[in-house]
Amino acid sequence: MTPRLRQALTAGAVVSLAVAVAPAPPGRSAAAEPCRRTVAVQPQVTAGERAGTLTFLVYSGGCAAAGAVEFTVTPGSALPSADYALPDGVLRWDVGDTGVRSIVARIADDRVREAPLEDFTVRLTAPSAGIVVQRGTANGRILDDDGPGLVWAVDDGVVPMLGHGYLCPPPPPPPPTTLTYVWQTGDGTARAGVDYVPVGERTQTVPAGATRVPFDVTLLPRPAGTPSRWFTVRIVAVSSGTVVDAVAVVTIDGP
Repeated sequence: MTPRLRQALTAGAVVSLAVAVAPAPPGRSAAAEPCRRTVAVQPQVTAGERAGTLTFLVYSGGCAAAGAVEFTVTPGSALPSADYALPDGVLRWDVGDTGVRSIVARIADDRVREAPLEDFTVRLTAPSAGIVVQRGTANGRILDDDGPGLVWAVDDGVVPMLGHGYLCPPPPPPPPTTLTYVWQTGDGTARAGVDYVPVGERTQTVPAGATRVPFDVTLLPRPAGTPSRWFTVRIVAVSSGTVVDAVAVVTIDGP
């Protein structure tokens, strides 16, 4: 998202959550909450045609109950068979299993000049009784790498459960000079200095051979019960190539 470099946005502090339990009134018993597993899929994943595959990660949290969830695939500007191959399927967890599941699409590496960015959608559906779908829609995006130059895109992300980075697939032969990118953060409902440490036009170098490079943003601790909020990460400039998606929306779930 072939060598890749993936790095999640990291929290600058750990917030401890305290849970108070009140005794049941006389003559009544405290009812146990049902054990439910929450699942969430990465909101956006991008890959170049030569990557061969595009992988969505499905994360699990909450109570580790047994259960299953189906996923369905809907074409967009990217078409099945012509651009990708991914049949509908089912993801399953046993009791106690907290592992991450993968949904892997095969990407067609053609030599046809196409739109620089094509996409399709994956949705988590029909959860079993032990499953709650927290985030169920993912956007798969394929960058055409048959043009004359680099193509850049940045992926939306969710933290702390999910991270994000952006893809930079160089066409053959690789560029002779060092690649750099300039990026910055911007406020949404999340505010700089309150929810996260702002970044103003930071210049970074792309590691040799990397197709995914990181944005590192430090999150600031907030009180328990703070609602979800979001900020943006924007590509300001690149040393070479074309930026087809310059802005990522990064959602902070929880404190």
